[in-house]
Amino acid sequence: MTLKADLLTDLDCMFDTDEFADEVTYTNRYGYAKAVNGIYDAAFEALNPATGSVEATAPQIQVKSADVAGVRKNETILREGTTWYITGIHPDGTGVTILVLSEDAI
Repeated sequence: MTLKADLLTDLDCMFDTDEFADEVTYTNRYGYAKAVNGIYDAAFEALNPATGSVEATAPQIQVKSADVAGVRKNETILREGTTWYITGIHPDGTGVTILVLSEDAI
């Protein structure tokens, strides 16, 4: 079996808190909160001298799509005491969804 096939059939290993993931709290628009495991990343985006755009981070979290079924923008993720608003939703077709995060609601 290939690595891709293994990951598609067993996302639990990738989202294990003993491996890559953190436990976070996802709260939907109705106020229902539940613990989900996700892989947080805040990639750095450098200054572009040609356009003058500002340096920033791009926080996001990867979660199992099934854990956030029906997710909508402006719902929240609570991670390490910080509430993040979901500003982008990017399912990748493999059972994983990337949630783009911001400290500000949209």
